[in-house]
Amino acid sequence: MRIEKIFICLMIFSIGQISAQKIGGWVVTDPMNEKRRYHAGIQLDNGNILITGGYGVSGPASNSSEIFGLTNLKWNVSVFMKKGRGYHNLIKLNDGSIIAIGGYNERTCEILDKDLTIWTYTDSLKMNRWYGQNVVLMQNGNVMIIGGYNGNLSDPSKRAIKECEIYNYPEKIWEITSELNIGRFGHSATILKDGKVLVVGGNTINNGAKILNSCEIFDPVMKSWTIVAPMHYSRTGHSATLLSNGKVLVIGGRQDVSELYDPLTNKWEEVGKVVLASGHNNAVILSNEKFLLLVHDIIGYTYNPGWELYSLENLESVCWGKFKRLISDPVVVKIDDNRVLFSGGYEFIEEYSLYTAANLSQLYDLTLTDVKVRSTPDIIPNDFSLSCYPNPFNGSTNITFELSSLQWVSLKVFSIIGTEIITIYSGELSGGRHTFKCEMNNFSSGVYFVKMYSQKQTKLIKIILQK
Repeated sequence: MRIEKIFICLMIFSIGQISAQKIGGWVVTDPMNEKRRYHAGIQLDNGNILITGGYGVSGPASNSSEIFGLTNLKWNVSVFMKKGRGYHNLIKLNDGSIIAIGGYNERTCEILDKDLTIWTYTDSLKMNRWYGQNVVLMQNGNVMIIGGYNGNLSDPSKRAIKECEIYNYPEKIWEITSELNIGRFGHSATILKDGKVLVVGGNTINNGAKILNSCEIFDPVMKSWTIVAPMHYSRTGHSATLLSNGKVLVIGGRQDVSELYDPLTNKWEEVGKVVLASGHNNAVILSNEKFLLLVHDIIGYTYNPGWELYSLENLESVCWGKFKRLISDPVVVKIDDNRVLFSGGYEFIEEYSLYTAANLSQLYDLTLTDVKVRSTPDIIPNDFSLSCYPNPFNGSTNITFELSSLQWVSLKVFSIIGTEIITIYSGELSGGRHTFKCEMNNFSSGVYFVKMYSQKQTKLIKIILQK
């Protein structure tokens, strides 16, 4: 194994106090035996990670599976499924067995026994779902599949599926239950503390294609869906995380603003923004609910896919970084309270303008580095300078900085109370001197702050607008 990346992240809590944080790192580990995209993964009762199916470089969906062992950090070939599957779901049932559900245009389902020796067909889904569905394990041990996309050729308005089904665990059969109010795919589904199911956002094609901000809740006793308060922003491909206080934190989905839902008040609250994880992302709680690790890919590969560490105590991002390889849709599975496994995905190789499957595996380990707080800014390594001229200024000014190397940067303006008002630049820049014009003709006179983030540090300067 080798350490692929360790980033130093700096946060400014108040003027004159800087927290220098070295939080975790990625370790490239044993690659999977097969290249896989649109595969599925889950943690077994013994802690090892099971990966199933997916598509390789070419050809139909695979029926192979393999297991990542935590004692030797190696992949070993496991028992083959009955059917090749991609875009399918895995759920661990209460007896420790694993059910593989559907797949692309596939209704069959099968169960791997808890001894991991054989897959056996079980009851099939009532309808085809191609992708975009969500599957949850309910508190009573049954499994629910919600929505999805099915490519209906005769009626395009029904391609976003309203239909939901419940797998009756004792009877081993799928049963149709009440429909969503709005057909959707790319949504999230979260089991709340009271056993109800919260569905958030997604895409719909009913009455025209659009991204949704609507939400609804399923009551397993009444077996009915109820529309609840909408989000402030429309989202698809986002993550939704149930916190210990019963609230649900929603991040990404083509939005950089995060939102927090309180089921008791049926209200959404805007909370801290993310830096990179604004597209599709997987979210994993770490360190006794101190952090949320977001592993994400940006839609259309606009930027390199990467990762972000989000503080659940302060509801803001504290650390982030990009991956060297352009891989979307990896399987991301939590190992323990400090480690997460990333495996496979759909890779774009820029040199050849080629899309292919990947067998890359890497581990995020929160314990690779420590966290230290420093109160004196002058001991921070000088990676870039940041200055403003003229300052004070009337209407516009120039922001200049120097970078020691190619890296991702974000340059923003904040009000004196900490509200973000302008994004001057966000993206990659080469090493050297850079100057950006900051236009503030539409703002009132006063004190503002320019804050700059990079993969190596953060810096803050005061600017004064005088009209």
